[in-house]
Amino acid sequence: MDEKTVFKIGQRINALRTEKNLSAEELAAMIGKDRSTVYRYENGEIQDIPLAAILDIAKALKVTPTELICWTEKEQERIRLDIAKEKAAAILLRQMEKDEEAFEVFMKEKEQRDRPAFFKENLLPALCQLGQVLANLRN
Repeated sequence: MDEKTVFKIGQRINALRTEKNLSAEELAAMIGKDRSTVYRYENGEIQDIPLAAILDIAKALKVTPTELICWTEKEQERIRLDIAKEKAAAILLRQMEKDEEAFEVFMKEKEQRDRPAFFKENLLPALCQLGQVLANLRN
């Protein structure tokens, strides 16, 4: 989680705790943590809040984990879009890698197909000229 997200979750924990008239000590007791840990969650000092802690906090505050993590429907939709964009980018990257591999194979095959034409168009005339030069030198 980035710092902004962690801070928002912390703000939500604080707002919900205050709304439910719970002290940090009471919430801490409900989730089996220290009061200082609750404050650190609320202040965003703990960057990676364990999933188990999020579930415990949500249960203690009588909200769903989704409500705790994503306060509004708009934020939830933004996160869904971000996830969809990341998935689309990953799919596009895999397709580009496949396309690059296919292009390399095509170029190797083309190179092999073009060898006779290259020989006919470039080397054969050069060999003929060399033959004529050698014939002229012999005479």
